[in-house]
Amino acid sequence: MLRNRRSLPLVLALGAGVVVTSAFTLASRPCGSSCPLTASDPAPLSADQIAAEKATVLAAAGRAAMSYVAASQQGIDANDAGLAREHLEVARRILGQVQNAVGEGGERSPQVLPIFARIGISQAVEMTDELKVQLQALAPSVMKGEHHKVVEALKAAGVGAAYAYVDVPLAGTIAQVDAALDALEREEIEQARQAIIAASEGLVKNTLTVGTNDSTVREAIVAES
Repeated sequence: MLRNRRSLPLVLALGAGVVVTSAFTLASRPCGSSCPLTASDPAPLSADQIAAEKATVLAAAGRAAMSYVAASQQGIDANDAGLAREHLEVARRILGQVQNAVGEGGERSPQVLPIFARIGISQAVEMTDELKVQLQALAPSVMKGEHHKVVEALKAAGVGAAYAYVDVPLAGTIAQVDAALDALEREEIEQARQAIIAASEGLVKNTLTVGTNDSTVREAIVAES
């Protein structure tokens, strides 16, 4: 695994930028889609930009859902089953909506949701303009959870790098949240606690290294909002 590497959260920053720049839509114009485009109008979004925008929104929703799952465990620890149930119900609603949205259009398996990604580049690597462009080009693949494409692109760039990501296995997480809710309904607090823990620990956390002699390693990565 690489040491002394620069963290490049550009993939998340790029996604946030897409959301901001695409906030203006034809629907918000007084004459709707019949208005002619002017020089001040934003350029039409590309397919990659649209996919990146959607992925960014879904990732934020996924992180929010997992935050509610974590909050539900705090409710259990505080002997407040009612509060735990409220948090779980919100998490379940968000996860269900995300699962439906991820599966739209057949873009990728609705069972996996990327919620965090970071590319670290070795301090020994010079950050040239060309390399910056190559890294920025990875944003759509990173946000869609296409990990193999990211790794292959980093290999092609010929730099030492570490690619860390966190995915939510949607079906498994939803099943655990449902199990926790059912346990609370039966007032089986310990069973609810175990289901909540399983949901939190079920996140796929991985760091893939490129351009080093290290094999793939696993480490705890905290999802960033």
